[in-house]
Amino acid sequence: MFYIQPPKGVVILNTLMSCVETRIEYLELVYNNNADSFVGNIEYLFEGSIYDKTGHFTLRLLCSTSNDMWWYWSTREIELLEYRLRRVSTKQIYRMFRSIKNSTEHRKETSLLYEALNRISTFFSQREIFTHIAEEEHSTSCKAYNVQLKFQIIPDLLKKRLVDLKNGYAIIFCSKWRELIKSLFKSVLAREKIHLNNIDVTKLIKVDPRMKSMHKRIEQKLMRGGQIGESRITIENIDSERELAGPRSEGGCPFKNFDKDELKKLLEAITKQSDMDKYLDAFSRQKPEVACATFFKLQRSKNIDNMSISSPVQYYQFMKEPDQVGL
Repeated sequence: MFYIQPPKGVVILNTLMSCVETRIEYLELVYNNNADSFVGNIEYLFEGSIYDKTGHFTLRLLCSTSNDMWWYWSTREIELLEYRLRRVSTKQIYRMFRSIKNSTEHRKETSLLYEALNRISTFFSQREIFTHIAEEEHSTSCKAYNVQLKFQIIPDLLKKRLVDLKNGYAIIFCSKWRELIKSLFKSVLAREKIHLNNIDVTKLIKVDPRMKSMHKRIEQKLMRGGQIGESRITIENIDSERELAGPRSEGGCPFKNFDKDELKKLLEAITKQSDMDKYLDAFSRQKPEVACATFFKLQRSKNIDNMSISSPVQYYQFMKEPDQVGL
């Protein structure tokens, strides 16, 4: 369901291809809210089975060769995870948390992302907390328990304002556990895409006739009916949508509308109380992009000349670069 490590063992080529094609069909049905019409081999789609993992990881590998294929596949895979999180048994959810915990504990590499995954899987698999979130009457606004992660790990939850912020940490309440899992899964896939790009999967596929043939079949299957062409996404599309929606849709900007209360909360974590009025006064007289850049320099204790920040997304990107945050 939430897969980090590929399965071990051997699967014959015909079965492998059947796993992949069945998964593509099912992903499309789930994406279009029509999963009940699936009539294929359900054995290939049992959560946690070797077939389900094989289909997922094979598509993860093959679709990494094209940005269009990757976008098409990953959006549907994320949708499938969300679909399953609301329908599988509590035992399967518990196994998912334990699987995430085991997978992250035995990784040689360390990163903020895998540290976060280990932290939340350990937290939510505690008997008392898991029993609480597994209750049918668990409220969608419940704040009985919370877990804290560095805000850089979950940018999409920040954009949707589903978390609270305190001293550089995002506070995620138990009622948002599904949204948190979905967000972290997105980050896992994004990180994996970078890794696969670095090892040049296209070259590996070309030298293996079986993989080359399978890749061609998968590409044709995804392109059937113009699926990939219609789902293409570009930087220009994203920028246009941001302009139309405005910066508030990117997580909110206290400088844009000069939200004094929000600014006070931000300044409390990085300045002395005696300096707060001075900065608030300075920010109120500056253009939003200049005020934001001034705050960035204050937070980083660095003097960067000619800096201007026009949106919260750009601020987040600048925040990542100096620390070289590795997801």
